[in-house]
Amino acid sequence: MDTKILLFAIIAYLVGSINPATLFTYFHLKRDIREFGDGNPGATNVFLHVNRLSGIIVFLLDVSKSFLMLWFAGRYGITGGQLAIIGTFVIVGHNFPIFHKFKGGTGISSFIGGLLFMSTTLAIQVFVFALTLILIMYIIKTKLHSNYSALEIGEVVGFLVILYFAHISQDYTFKSYVFLSTAVVVIRRFNKINYFAKKILAKLKTI
Repeated sequence: MDTKILLFAIIAYLVGSINPATLFTYFHLKRDIREFGDGNPGATNVFLHVNRLSGIIVFLLDVSKSFLMLWFAGRYGITGGQLAIIGTFVIVGHNFPIFHKFKGGTGISSFIGGLLFMSTTLAIQVFVFALTLILIMYIIKTKLHSNYSALEIGEVVGFLVILYFAHISQDYTFKSYVFLSTAVVVIRRFNKINYFAKKILAKLKTI
């Protein structure tokens, strides 16, 4: 890894480590967002447990930090797999932030920011799909499990759709970014993913 890539990777990690969810929650409630809901310092938790406007703002800020970091790196001639590495380091910073004792969020919003940069059309299509699913589930008041909201389930389904498109994609940069970032998310949220999977299997066995 050359000096320029290393420098950008460090900057990307530090940018990712800035957690708007923690800052907004402290500003509004003088409390740590990790004390609410599932303890995840991300846009979804702010939306559900602080207020919707703050949740939307946090989402946009998390999206922006990945998008702008990749745009900035691209302006300096970083392309291909190296660009995927820079994008992944933003996710690493979000999940394991040095500014917040390495206890960060899942990074879905930041992941979307990178996706918008690399494949804008796909990102918009998946976002619209996930949003439609969320709205439908709110209307019919359906939950997969009492601990999970329609918003969280919409995130999971949207993420799975992105993984599918990455699997069939011929774009090496896009594919690398998606799978590297997914590995970071899985490591960060392994316990929750494992719990979620067990609940689904238990329900399938009762069918």
